[in-house]
Amino acid sequence: MGVNRITQIVLVAGLLVRASPGLRAQTAVDSDTVRPVGTMVYLAGDVDVHRNGGLVDWTLVDIGLEIEDYDLVRTGRNGTAEIEMSTPATRDMIITVSEDTAFYFDVAKVGGVDRTSVEMLAGSVALKVRKLNENSLVQVRTQSVVMGVRGTEFTVTTAPDGSYLITAREGRVVCTDDSGIRKTAEAGRVVEKSADLFRSVEVPVSELDRYRDEWTAEKERIFRSNAPLFVRAFALQYRRIEPRFIEAVEQLLERRDVFDRWARAYAADEVIPFAELFAQRSQVTPAIVAVRSVLPVYEQLYYRLQTLERYHSQGVGRTTIERKLTSGEFFDEFRQNSGSIERGLSIVRYYLKLFARMSGFSESELLDEAFSDNPFGGSGPPKPTDPRSF
Repeated sequence: MGVNRITQIVLVAGLLVRASPGLRAQTAVDSDTVRPVGTMVYLAGDVDVHRNGGLVDWTLVDIGLEIEDYDLVRTGRNGTAEIEMSTPATRDMIITVSEDTAFYFDVAKVGGVDRTSVEMLAGSVALKVRKLNENSLVQVRTQSVVMGVRGTEFTVTTAPDGSYLITAREGRVVCTDDSGIRKTAEAGRVVEKSADLFRSVEVPVSELDRYRDEWTAEKERIFRSNAPLFVRAFALQYRRIEPRFIEAVEQLLERRDVFDRWARAYAADEVIPFAELFAQRSQVTPAIVAVRSVLPVYEQLYYRLQTLERYHSQGVGRTTIERKLTSGEFFDEFRQNSGSIERGLSIVRYYLKLFARMSGFSESELLDEAFSDNPFGGSGPPKPTDPRSF
């Protein structure tokens, strides 16, 4: 799997991040330099927040915790939470987070528009968004569909096989798949997306909860009956994309001197002279573009496999991934290295956060492409995603 190499990279990166005064300052909830995008207004059960390459102390994860850009919020099997957003695009927006969910925020000003993206990796979230002005945009981005909203109340639900269901109680949600095809979810009409299906279905608002429950149960049944195919498909995709992710992270670490400089400036609210900042931006931009082109695919696959690993531990989906590698061996190594992988992903998000804060990326056409509406960047997700193709 190449995970040993990932672990070595993460160990090096972790030491560098821990040595940065910027990380220590930003981990503290009461830091003067915290730039929140929202506030935790409710939580119950297990809820973790990953920030700046580390995990926020569990004693601080409580009502009133300020959530920052690129913080990953993750709920456990019994965890739920609500976050009230406070960015220019999302004032008064409420996100309700269900159990077994992972997501983070990517907040940026792109082309004069205040954009808030909910990068959804697993689980289910419900959003209540007030009507936005023409200079604001709210998105939910998943592995295979991007949802754009201007004012609505809707829910995004995922299934173990990577399918999505988008239901709206009011307003409209424009859903775009990775081929550019659009469908609209609105009151009386839901949108479903799977490997071989992208459609809208008429469902009365009064029947939404029942329909969602039945959809979830049916997806569970389909997954269990074809679990070995799904496990093999996602495991093979993960193994294929992993070398690109490793290469991109190594490219980032080659410019760690710049990120350390930015961390110090970020913690101290220091304004870096323009000439110095311009030179630094030029040095790190290729690495940022490279990691942004592969990160969404890699992290989506990682969290999908975490879901499948729970089923696999119950005896569901046992198979052979490829010659001399069983699913049991794959998941044993996957599970053993999950902590290092999550730490590595958190460090990458920390570097992206520093870049966004310190470099003014929204003015760059090159980075506009890397941060485009395509959640995968570049050539898109690895295909085929339909396990029947394997």
